[in-house]
Amino acid sequence: MFALFSVRVLIERHKLSQEVLTKPYVVDAHPKKVSKPVTWLNSHRVEELYDLSAKSSRSLNPLFLCNQVIHSYILIPVQEKQQFSHILVCSDYERNRYLYFVPVSSILDLLRTVASDYASRMECHFNPKKQDYDIRQYKI
Repeated sequence: MFALFSVRVLIERHKLSQEVLTKPYVVDAHPKKVSKPVTWLNSHRVEELYDLSAKSSRSLNPLFLCNQVIHSYILIPVQEKQQFSHILVCSDYERNRYLYFVPVSSILDLLRTVASDYASRMECHFNPKKQDYDIRQYKI
């Protein structure tokens, strides 16, 4: 969680290239299957709340992925073949829509990608609506 919080800080501080910000991470998304809301008292009952047999592939950008973990309402480590392989996660915002099945390898790839990102070109354009600059960094 701390590592992904650090990634989000780098994103918010415009320290990462557009290539990193737009890199897709494919995960399985399990839809919520019941009408009752996910709450603190039932969030541990993922099999009852989400259709784990129905999944769709979703492509998440790094900011969205980081926010799912940072704001996690559900965060469950998953073991396959006696190894920590995935996490089941959804943020407080997404809890009544989807539960995401995220490979640990995707999280490690994101951390490695961020660690080796060296943006070498920056574009700044003043945005009068927000009274600040829109900043984009790129690799050359």
